[in-house]
Amino acid sequence: TPNAIHHVRFDYRTKALPLALDADIPGMPDDYHMVIAWEALKNLAAFDAAPEVYSRARDECDQLYDDLWTDQGPKMTIGARPLA
Repeated sequence: TPNAIHHVRFDYRTKALPLALDADIPGMPDDYHMVIAWEALKNLAAFDAAPEVYSRARDECDQLYDDLWTDQGPKMTIGARPLA
């Protein structure tokens, strides 16, 4: 039996879920689902040798991925208080 209330915080990663069915939903917020589409378009553009399509998909994906990381990534803290 614990002698007091203890708070435990840690970072963890979950295994990516396969998106096999049309009804499957990615394990990320809805606002960032387009990251998957832009990544797929990058792969298609590389396969089809379409540099202008690849460039646009890369730029869009990078911006959205940065936003996702800012929103969902680990937060920097000093002691118990967040920096931002």
